[in-house]
Amino acid sequence: MAEFVIVVQEEDDEARQACVYGLEPRTPFLSKRREAAFWKTIGEEVTEAVASSGLPFDAAMLFIKKARRASMKRVSLCALAHDAGEDGWRVLTSPSKAGEQASPMTEDEKLQFEEARLLAEEISKRNRDAIPDTEDEIISAEEFE
Repeated sequence: MAEFVIVVQEEDDEARQACVYGLEPRTPFLSKRREAAFWKTIGEEVTEAVASSGLPFDAAMLFIKKARRASMKRVSLCALAHDAGEDGWRVLTSPSKAGEQASPMTEDEKLQFEEARLLAEEISKRNRDAIPDTEDEIISAEEFE
């Protein structure tokens, strides 16, 4: 299983390089509806990034928990690199521009990667469907009657 670390930094600290996903410091929205929509979108993006980098789904959940608590700080999700022989774990990379892969995947790894990608797409679609349209208005009980 791939290892990861979640880094919380102050605004003026320099961003970490080679991280799977990073969230810049921000001021929370005043509207609960906008804030919920923002976190659904972030959840979708983090899930895709985690799936494509081979990290466990727990990494996305822990990242979102930390990020919600530290809204005025930079939060980054980084994968820890291992030696090639240690525990048989390798970083799965996409092909370079020259068509060569930095670490070629076996057939089993390709299958696992594709399953994770499909799962991430399914979760993303479900999250997109759950976000309310901006044109839909919430109707009060008096207006409904």
